[in-house]
Amino acid sequence: MAVVLLFLVTFLFFNSPVNDPVSQFDNQTEIKPTPSISIALDLWRQKQYHSSLAMLEELNQPQSEAGFYEFYFKTFVNGTINQTFSQQAALPSSCSQQLLFVAGSVNSLTQAEKLKQKLINDQRLQSLPICAYELIWFNPETVQCTNNQTTHQRISCDLPLLAQHVKSLQFTHLVIFAKDGKANVHNGIMYLDQQDTYDVFVHELAHFAGFVDEYPLSAELAKQVCQQGRAPNLRFSKPNDSTNLSPARTCDNHPNQAYKNSKRLTFMEYHDVAYIPEQYLTAWRNSLLDQHNSPSAHVNFAQFYEEHNNVTESQYWRAKYKMYLTQ
Repeated sequence: MAVVLLFLVTFLFFNSPVNDPVSQFDNQTEIKPTPSISIALDLWRQKQYHSSLAMLEELNQPQSEAGFYEFYFKTFVNGTINQTFSQQAALPSSCSQQLLFVAGSVNSLTQAEKLKQKLINDQRLQSLPICAYELIWFNPETVQCTNNQTTHQRISCDLPLLAQHVKSLQFTHLVIFAKDGKANVHNGIMYLDQQDTYDVFVHELAHFAGFVDEYPLSAELAKQVCQQGRAPNLRFSKPNDSTNLSPARTCDNHPNQAYKNSKRLTFMEYHDVAYIPEQYLTAWRNSLLDQHNSPSAHVNFAQFYEEHNNVTESQYWRAKYKMYLTQ
């Protein structure tokens, strides 16, 4: 009798539909996630580009935040980014600096758009001949950047990869948004990371015009900078008429003394102060009138190819730079 009961229990257990994995699978219905911007952005970060774009299209909100991402994601997925750029209006010829914002990630794309809008609305800078293209150049596969261990965590990016993709575009200077690293300007390229604020951007923007930091430079850098006669915001020798000049800390690590035309802290010493004296704006504007004071990004590409003995590409970018100097 015990054997019969054990057989019945075993039979019922293995034939119960509750414990049948096949029956369980058949009874389950795949739950499709409700479309949302956050899910779409997560899919994009996971490089599920087509799924992300499809979800944004399903939201069908062209004038909203979803529409913003949909536009840029579509130009990348469809490979039409340069074609789209060629269709936007040209910047005025009076713009000495024509900024192209470059981003490779969702976070950087959002950051670039916010900073661009703040630049457009910044009344302090309205008198400067600086313009930014309306569109951001967005390409996750091309914008490859790292924080360089040999240059004090300064951001650096894969220039030849980028150069080949932006060849056909009209710009003078690039603003590249990377994930992390120390913000810096090298000739005509500005590098920012995702933590950098608009005030940092404006500080670095002044470097495009030759402005020098007013905090103490390292001994190595001070040796290069403090030997020169002057910068748009500084003098490195005290003139006879110096009533409006105040000592700057730029050359604290050098025998020379630097002087600034402001008794207050300025945005070149502490970027979060955000104070730009009127004299600085005048000097900034005058500096931009001479292109030699503001090397363009073309020279960055030319120098890279020269260092790697690529004559064809170096000559191409040198020619672009010479054209920029004669504008």
